[in-house]
Amino acid sequence: MHLKAAANYLVRSLFIFFFILLASSLRAQISHEFIKENAIEVTSVEDAKSDTLYQKLKDFQLIMIGERHGTKEPAEFVEHLSKVMVHHGKKVALGLEIPREEMTQFIENPNEESLKQTSFFSKNNLDGRNAQAWYDLILSCYQDTNIYLFYFDNLKGRIMKLRSSAMYISLVEVKKEFPDYMFITIMGNVHNRLKPFSGIETMGSLCLKDTVNFKKDKICSIIHLFGGGTLHKDRGDGFQLEEVEFKENHYSEATEFDHFFIQDVEKYFKFYTSLYYSRTITASESIKK
Repeated sequence: MHLKAAANYLVRSLFIFFFILLASSLRAQISHEFIKENAIEVTSVEDAKSDTLYQKLKDFQLIMIGERHGTKEPAEFVEHLSKVMVHHGKKVALGLEIPREEMTQFIENPNEESLKQTSFFSKNNLDGRNAQAWYDLILSCYQDTNIYLFYFDNLKGRIMKLRSSAMYISLVEVKKEFPDYMFITIMGNVHNRLKPFSGIETMGSLCLKDTVNFKKDKICSIIHLFGGGTLHKDRGDGFQLEEVEFKENHYSEATEFDHFFIQDVEKYFKFYTSLYYSRTITASESIKK
């Protein structure tokens, strides 16, 4: 097996392993009563006046949203949340799990065309991140003077331990530059865990231990759950569109909301403080070259 093929196989294997372990750690039942009492409906991106969502999250220093890469709903939630905070007078530092060096053209000359020409968005769709959803998220936010975009991934640290540390360091560097901003990040569901993953520190767990730059009770880590929909999977021959049949579940039966947010779920989830639920998810299309 060639070195490149072996590396790709290893990345795919780790990707699958991450989500198998993640799923096994989320076997917890929240009562219907708890969901009904605490669920906050998340409406369209255009509605930035959600006072209830703002009141729940306004005091956090860091809000980390974990996602299943390549789906639209988490990116839309991040955009919605960022604009809710700005609407209520906050300044937001919005971070994406993208290597900074792959965004150079856009950083130096931010516009729609330069974004499409960046190394990140011009390469083949490898894991779903460089698809339309994140592209639209950046386009929607970059002209807002109250939102500072930054990129914190580090591909040089492919080993999980090194990569998590590098991502954490990148985040802290920006935090020191913008100490009064609310930080909102979007990344894979493993990276925003507040406890180590298989014995290895995550970006979330490192932030939680950093009492100099973050207060423990001012960190919010959100897991994204869903009932069904479409997504992309890589079974060794590239990304293929797959449909996950929707089935009524504990969350969908408790409320009629298509999308909702619940805070303070630590006693049900070991590694996250909050959850964002989507009745169905939608696979994000690849960028048209």
